[in-house]
Amino acid sequence: MVRSIDWLKQSEAEFKAATDLLNTNNFAWCCFTAQQSVEKSIKAILNHLQSEALGHNLNTLIQEVETHLQVDQVVIDACIRLNRFYIPKVVC
Repeated sequence: MVRSIDWLKQSEAEFKAATDLLNTNNFAWCCFTAQQSVEKSIKAILNHLQSEALGHNLNTLIQEVETHLQVDQVVIDACIRLNRFYIPKVVC
């Protein structure tokens, strides 16, 4: 199922939310929301390429993109940095 537009729209909404959080000095939530926005953008690309987009690890996701497209090092570095802000589900 092609859902790349859905992923991209959600990414744009989360980017706006991250910007709003930044402007109100909510830095931790801004970082987390920015990570979520990038994750959904990458998943939009992978969905468009009809490739697997599993998980939340930006490094793994961008590596999958690299199997199809050349990715600039600046993007890879940004993924490495933002990946630290993902808050995983805690299983008790």
